[in-house]
Formats: sequence, C-alpha cells, structure tokens
Amino acid sequence: MADLNYLEKQRLEKLFGMGSGYVLRFSDKTFHEFVHGTTGRNINDEKYRDAGTSKANRLRAFWSKESNQLVGKLVGEMLQLAGDQSPPLRESEAYQQSTVVAQRLVGKQMTG
Repeated sequence: MADLNYLEKQRLEKLFGMGSGYVLRFSDKTFHEFVHGTTGRNINDEKYRDAGTSKANRLRAFWSKESNQLVGKLVGEMLQLAGDQSPPLRESEAYQQSTVVAQRLVGKQMTG
C-alpha cells in the first residue's frame, strides 16, 4: 500500500481528471498499455477491480495495493504525461506538490 494521504490523493485525482471515472485522456486500451509499460502490471487484473471497472477506480485500487516505489513511478510518469498534454499545468502548485510526492514514493528526496 502506497503512503499517500487523503490530500495527496485528492490532488492527484483532480490533476488526472478522475472525478467522472476517466484518467487523463486514456482509453481503456491506452491506459492498460501505459500502466503495463511503466510498471509491468496489468491494470485490467481482477485485483484492481475491487471498487469497479472505471479507469479511475482501477487506479485508486493500484494506489492501495502496490508499493510506494511502483506507485511513485506510475504517478511520476502520469504527471509527466499530464504536463505534456497541458504545459501550463506544470506551473501549478498542485502539479509541483504532486511531483514531490511521486519522488518521495520512489525514494528520491528533493534537496534545496
């Protein structure tokens, strides 16, 4: 289980547009390909469907079941993609705080 607190999860959910069950601009196929390519995990696996089959619910389950390092790696890559899709997003405080969270999870400490 990844060490994400409530506020961190809420911030990530907003950045990734998860309120309606979607995640970024992913289709089911591209979401599977992205998660598998980043983590080696199958996001369509039954263990990620506890709360439902939407992409958002599967991502929430991933956060609750996988290690800090794996969640941090995925979150970091998703933040990179979100920033690529919307470059002004990178300037937001939420984006910058979430990047620090992803680095913390993978074990990279920010300095300075």
